[in-house]
Amino acid sequence: MHAEGGRVGAGLHPPTGVLSRHKPAAAPGPQGAAHGERLRKSAADLQAVDPASAEAFRRWTRGLQDQAAVLDHPLTETDLELVDAVVAEALRSTAFRRSFTDFLVEHAPGDHHLDGSPRDEGFQRIAGDARTAYACMLEHRLMSGLDQDEARRLLVDALRDPRLGLSRDTLLHERPPTGGPERIWPPLRAYVVLHDAVGSAAQEEAADLAVDAFEQALQGYIDEAEAVARTKAAQAHANGVTERRAPELLEAWDFGGTAPAADGANASLRAGAGT
Repeated sequence: MHAEGGRVGAGLHPPTGVLSRHKPAAAPGPQGAAHGERLRKSAADLQAVDPASAEAFRRWTRGLQDQAAVLDHPLTETDLELVDAVVAEALRSTAFRRSFTDFLVEHAPGDHHLDGSPRDEGFQRIAGDARTAYACMLEHRLMSGLDQDEARRLLVDALRDPRLGLSRDTLLHERPPTGGPERIWPPLRAYVVLHDAVGSAAQEEAADLAVDAFEQALQGYIDEAEAVARTKAAQAHANGVTERRAPELLEAWDFGGTAPAADGANASLRAGAGT
């Protein structure tokens, strides 16, 4: 079983024209310069262990900084704290570093068209933000061998972390920053699928039914199309259980409102992501 890859993000969607026009960048103030130095230090730390990850990180953080300048909403201390935490985990865990590098490549601004020719339209909006990256880290940790109590503590602490500014709506109806239909916030989904007794049992039942269907197909009792149909139906049922369990767990954990966002909750920095 694999929880759906995902990221948190929130916010506004400025008109495309606003983001595609060149805008002269204002000279960074003291705080902006300090934030830039922290990002360069993180890139250097990644460079020492994984040059490819470091290069992807530089492209992604350039996108963050460019987007902040275009929208006139500088990176906040909260943004930097979240990025610091994600980079620290990437330095500690080789497995997460691979996932993080994939995340960076997927979410960084595109420098080239699909045919390989360079883009020249000006600023390219990134997908997601520091909170998106932090959710990627949480999802990875929840999928990486924690027991149920550890996983629940990790998730509940995140739900109540004011830096993430989560709400019931963003948890149950997130719009992926890279596009696609609404989904459950990926760390919450990972918990339900892997650690919740009801949710994990439904996934295991779906896996067992899929194995049984294909064994019957191999033995000639049903054809392959029927096996595929049964597998899809079983997985759809398991996904329905996940969708029902997620709000039930939020209610059980007394999470019914909105966690206050820290440090101004720089909504415009999250312009590339959906809630």
